Parts: sequence; C-alpha cells; structure tokens
Amino acid sequence: MGEVMGAIAQLRYNPFLEGDRISSLSSLQDQAQIGGIMSEITLNPDQLKEILKLAIVELIRDNRQEVSEFLAEIIEDVAMERAIAEGESTEQVSRESIFQLLEPHS
Repeated sequence: MGEVMGAIAQLRYNPFLEGDRISSLSSLQDQAQIGGIMSEITLNPDQLKEILKLAIVELIRDNRQEVSEFLAEIIEDVAMERAIAEGESTEQVSRESIFQLLEPHS
C-alpha cells in the first residue's frame, strides 16, 4: 500500500509540458488493487487535490466535444439572463413596432 501512496503523492501535471504525462485514473485503481480487493487509501488534502485535477483534465481530454457544448450552453444561458434583465429595465414597445423592424424594406 505504501507503493500506491507514493505513486499518488508523486502525481503531477503541467499543461505546458509536451505529451501526455498524466497517469490515467484506471491505472491508479489497478495499482491500488491487492488480490482483487480494493484496499482503503487515506489521502491528505494535497493528494486529493492532485487526484481531482487529474480526473478533471482526463474528463476534458476524453470528452472535448461535450465539454465545449456544455460551456457554450452556459455562455448562452448567461447571455439570455442578461438580455432578459436588460429588457426588464427598458421601456416597453408594441408588438407591431417589433415586426415592422423585422420586415424587409423595399
């Protein structure tokens, strides 16, 4: 078990280094298994922080398209919320005036 703790404590990720230097979480799980039974591991806050960083980076790398779509939806939601708030603080206009602006001019 000391071997696993040493491996976890030494995990580091630097996004500015070339190549993939992140150990996958599954390999950490493989290292933690002893005789097919998962042993209990105690982590200090710094070790937990490193493991969470690894998990987040791996999630983003493996699901780049989904993460991009998720972030785009968040940006759209924030923009819509701001537009609604701005609309609530401005004077009201008639429906006809809106449709007149949308009509093509000849």
